[in-house]
Amino acid sequence: MNSDIKEFGVHIISNGKLIKTPYIQSTDDYNHYTHNLHHYIKSSKYYKNKAWYEEKGIKQKLIFMTIRMHEDLEIYPILDDKFFKKYGIKRQDLLFNKKWSEY
Repeated sequence: MNSDIKEFGVHIISNGKLIKTPYIQSTDDYNHYTHNLHHYIKSSKYYKNKAWYEEKGIKQKLIFMTIRMHEDLEIYPILDDKFFKKYGIKRQDLLFNKKWSEY
């Protein structure tokens, strides 16, 4: 994960937008009991098809979020409108999907 942090940087969610933050430079810089780093594009898919993503100009991002948010996003997904109401950001802004992501 530290190599991904160095390569992609880390984004935080602020007012419904993703903002790059300089405060997380390694996995030592945050509490793993309360927060996760989430890959915008699943790591395995990104590295398997890196050339395709680069050709399309799609950037990988690491997104800093609470464990609960990460669970609501991917592990036990909640409905899109509930997610937006709870967190103030669209699920689509946090997960790359060829069907609905802009590229």
